[in-house]
Amino acid sequence: MVLLSLLLLLPIASSLSNFPIVSTSYGKVRGYEYRAKNGFVGEIFKFWCRMCATFFSVERICDRILRGLSESEHLHFERSTSSCPVILYIHGGVALFDGTMMFADEALITNFASVIMVTTEYRLGVFGVMALGDENVLPANIAIHDVLEALRFTRKEIHNFGGDKDQISIMGHSTGATIVLTMSFSPGINKPGEPPLFARAIAMSGSTNYEDEEKQVKRSHDVAAKLGCEGSAQEIVDCMLPISTEKILDVAFKTGGLDVFSKTQLNDLTMAGELMPIENVKELREKQKVTKLMLGTTLYEMEMKPFNTSSTVNNEVNLILGVKNEEECTQKYFADKKSGKFVSQYSGQSQAFFVTKWLFSEAQTKAGGEVYLYQYDYPAHAIHTDDVSYVMGFHDHAKDVNEEWLSRTYPIYFANFAKGLPPAPDWTPVVPELMNYYSVNKSFTDGVSPEMKTGYHRDIIDYYKGIVQYDDNLSKIKKKLLNAPVQYKELIVLTTERVNIRDILFYSIILGVLLFLVFKSYQCWRERQRSAEESPLLIDRLNNNE
Repeated sequence: MVLLSLLLLLPIASSLSNFPIVSTSYGKVRGYEYRAKNGFVGEIFKFWCRMCATFFSVERICDRILRGLSESEHLHFERSTSSCPVILYIHGGVALFDGTMMFADEALITNFASVIMVTTEYRLGVFGVMALGDENVLPANIAIHDVLEALRFTRKEIHNFGGDKDQISIMGHSTGATIVLTMSFSPGINKPGEPPLFARAIAMSGSTNYEDEEKQVKRSHDVAAKLGCEGSAQEIVDCMLPISTEKILDVAFKTGGLDVFSKTQLNDLTMAGELMPIENVKELREKQKVTKLMLGTTLYEMEMKPFNTSSTVNNEVNLILGVKNEEECTQKYFADKKSGKFVSQYSGQSQAFFVTKWLFSEAQTKAGGEVYLYQYDYPAHAIHTDDVSYVMGFHDHAKDVNEEWLSRTYPIYFANFAKGLPPAPDWTPVVPELMNYYSVNKSFTDGVSPEMKTGYHRDIIDYYKGIVQYDDNLSKIKKKLLNAPVQYKELIVLTTERVNIRDILFYSIILGVLLFLVFKSYQCWRERQRSAEESPLLIDRLNNNE
């Protein structure tokens, strides 16, 4: 009987050993083990953190991997006897959808050797980006507040899972990458005199197409009005509190329409509030702090459905450039496209990703930072979300032999960077004059492998450098016009084209030829006139002689 009891208890004891327990400041958390196909074993924890109100996922493969879910945030942690570097991953989804639970345990445990991977949720849609113009009632960019609290929680608790709080890298894709750039350079985050919240930043396929406060407040009021809530910010919030989550989401999506990129969609981060106290995207680059960056895009980005929508009629890049004369620069962009002066296979949406990456690469490098720029160039699957499947295990697709190789190699670049290493041995930091980047591609048939290249989207970058010059010249002309005496204002010609000697010589020659032809025509006319006047006199003389 005793022997039978022991035999019955052995399976229970064995199963309990597969459910490890970790102590945190908020109590003990029980997790579970996961064995990956490559033999790695992870300890995964899910718990809810009342203090953070965000969802976490943390994974580390130093020894064992743990995933934790804090009370509003899901964390994936891996435990080890020594401290490991940490990645806090922020998902994308146009700030409308997606979440951490779609990340497969298999991918997280397999892809990040010697790194703890932390993923976090944040409030989406109307709950994450609504802005009413009153920070005391409803802070702008609640989504970023959520991620910031997730980061602070990670710094406080990661040592319990074997992580090093001073070796945290923040990493995001799409909207998550936009949040990464915001947290890296916003003057409202990582303020002077405060200890840095993270050591490195990784932005995959993200742009900085923020919305200005006035437009975001209008969108927010439109949604509130359709819920029957109007008045001051406080009155709107009080009115919305009793309304169900389902109804608020339903009305918000109906207001925005089926196109997630439409101008009525409530989904953008806003240049407003405590965390984004800027009026122009250019301020992020001008006032940025020196950090280590890994930035990248895919070959096609938004050039395939469902991303490249026909409703986008504005040039997003001008917003990212931070031009002062947005309307005129946008008109010039479309005029140049129509005339053929600017020809590109990419839409404005895709150009926004490329220009964002280059502007931050250039500015950060010139400020003394270290930037590793890349592009995922394998053409079979190279739109906006394709490459992230190799890293995080979602948006998966069928792979050929080249992609199987890339799916094993690609995640290593990010893990190496998080460890403080170059992403690859032959990958060199950005040199602005070279516009160098790492082309991630593979073809066993053609002998293609990842390699350094130069001239990252040079045609697009050069064109927008011209737009910036156009904007500067136009601003100077407007300033001269504003300061000119009234009697001279009508004499000022509004042109922003730069003058060069070659053009002056060319048009001078043309003008000279025209003047010469006019002069010769005048001479001929005078000769004919003289001949006509002399003819009657000649006839009279002849008659007199007779």
